Amino acid sequence: MKIGICAEMIGTTHGGPESYIFNLVKALMELDQENAYNLYVVRKDVLNNINVPSNFRVSPIGLYNSWIRNLIIMPFISLTDPVDILHVQNVVHPCYRGKLVASIHDLSFEIFHDTFTKGMQFRLSKLVRRTARKADAVLTGSQNTKKDLINFYGIRPEKIEVIPYAHDRIYRPVKDHEIFDTIKRKYGLPEKFILYVGALQPRKNITGLIKAWNILRRKYGLEIKLVITGKQAWLCSEIMKAVTNIEYSQEIIYTGYIPKEELPFVFNAADLFVFPSFYEGFGLVVLEAMACGTPVITADNSSLPEVVGDAGILIDPNNCEEIAEAMHNVLTNPELKESMITKGLKRSESFSWKYTAEKTMNVYHKIGKSS
Repeated sequence: MKIGICAEMIGTTHGGPESYIFNLVKALMELDQENAYNLYVVRKDVLNNINVPSNFRVSPIGLYNSWIRNLIIMPFISLTDPVDILHVQNVVHPCYRGKLVASIHDLSFEIFHDTFTKGMQFRLSKLVRRTARKADAVLTGSQNTKKDLINFYGIRPEKIEVIPYAHDRIYRPVKDHEIFDTIKRKYGLPEKFILYVGALQPRKNITGLIKAWNILRRKYGLEIKLVITGKQAWLCSEIMKAVTNIEYSQEIIYTGYIPKEELPFVFNAADLFVFPSFYEGFGLVVLEAMACGTPVITADNSSLPEVVGDAGILIDPNNCEEIAEAMHNVLTNPELKESMITKGLKRSESFSWKYTAEKTMNVYHKIGKSS
């Protein structure tokens, strides 16, 4: 069987979808010596650090805009070099006629319209809906996203496979103080700090986090800095406007984007990771924090309880007082903090890219056998 995988996000960005497809491909390379694979990437050199097996062919498709790649280049490739199954993320050209597996990570654009630009929301809503209905199988990382796919798009439950994601193994506890010192100097990190990692966009509720941290400083008197890490995304300027006049806002440290090779050290250096997002399709960054031994406070919504289990503290993201109280409890109770670290490490070990790849291969086989 010949399987095409749209892996064009590898090498272009380091968000959840890129981490998903990169680690899935690596795990498939280790497990599957039977099927032939075409990996569609932007440049051949993005997989230079991986030993690519002989049954995997790397096909560069060019560093174009993602919409051009998905809606113009991929349809042409599917006609000139057909595969038995095409595996895409989120969208495929409406005219594609072959067997299709679609990984759809979340439907945040259907639920939080105001956190996307109008053009982006319109394109995603139309194309993801059409792709989900066209696909022979839809893969997603959480039961919550499966529920959303059923409710918003009317997808048959039996067509949706929930296959949890996992964290890259670079996310682990480390005790190299020399590297810690280097990373801290590079990004201006303080000795003690609360950490946020993720894109700077309204859905992540960064404004609520800053307000809660402000309450922690004012009400509880804890002098601890807040470090916000991530690239500026759409509508980022609205976040900056909202927090300009907040007390202590001048003490927030914005590092910008940190490469994934350095991020585990930032997680390890943090006293606490707080992620009060309004919605996540899986919440991979929460898993990465737990795998580094960092205690986690996150929202009680969408997929996040599925990922955290009983290893973290779940809060109402709309209640800044509650978030501040949770932060205070962890930072002032060493026994609670240590318990969260231990549970988080154990919880993170239950997620595996090998498992994700095995379940994905099962879907390929099932689709390949169907008429």
